[in-house]
Amino acid sequence: MLWARAAFGWIRREPLLRFRGHGLKPWLAEDVLLGFAVWLLLPSGLVVLINPQASHLILLCYAIGLLLATIVVALFLMARYHGLPFAGPILPSYPTLLQSDFPSEPIPAKNQGDFDFHLFRWLKMEILPGIYVFLAWVPIVMLVHSAASHWMRYEHPTLTILSESTTDDRFQIAATTFFSAALVAPLVEEFFFRGILQAFLTRIFFQFLRTAKGTPQESRPICWFAITITSAIFAAIHIGQGPAPFGLFVLSIGIGYLYDRTGSLTSCVVVHFLLNAMTMFFVLARMFLGEAG
Repeated sequence: MLWARAAFGWIRREPLLRFRGHGLKPWLAEDVLLGFAVWLLLPSGLVVLINPQASHLILLCYAIGLLLATIVVALFLMARYHGLPFAGPILPSYPTLLQSDFPSEPIPAKNQGDFDFHLFRWLKMEILPGIYVFLAWVPIVMLVHSAASHWMRYEHPTLTILSESTTDDRFQIAATTFFSAALVAPLVEEFFFRGILQAFLTRIFFQFLRTAKGTPQESRPICWFAITITSAIFAAIHIGQGPAPFGLFVLSIGIGYLYDRTGSLTSCVVVHFLLNAMTMFFVLARMFLGEAG
């Protein structure tokens, strides 16, 4: 149904997702490098510092480290670009540097008594696009992954931890793996790959082209350059997991398109969360049903 609707829209020369005016954050190259450095070093440092023995505890420490890395980088960038009180003199602000060729839509004025948070609008603008892209794109991702699995065996540290677990600690391991894969991974990876890297590449691309100045926001072209480069890097970090990079590259293309159209990290996290949660559900269900059998 979703693809029939998309095909009908394509025939009428309509985009799969209409562009929603948004302003990309002014991340610079050093911000991207800093983000990935913290992302790579902090989790490993936490594991070495705590030095857990069990493999599922190592996974838990690594997940917590990734979450802390995201918080650290987010606070740094917010302090640097949004003038938070703790920014200080060593965190200069660049409010006008690399301004977007596509400014964000004006925010309507609100009355004093209005609530800033509207649940229905949030669901419609942030959650529903993620669900839509998940339902339309993830079947294609699974087909690519299934085809690649005929030539390569799928491997993942989480599967190794589950296979080595004993009956006594099955529940702890299940909770740890679900927390790491379904909750932490989508939030962390989307923040770094979409929120920082793709936004940076998109801004640089249009900074060089300068083709969209003075044009309506609805005519903004899709930045396939940023989407493709980000997806290639996203797939590359999963090398060593068998056929996973092929499917994840396709997944990242879809999520990157979603972010390019909406500028919403929430929608991207929804897609990533639903996929990882679905995968972990089937893996854990097979583990516990196999144990029961």
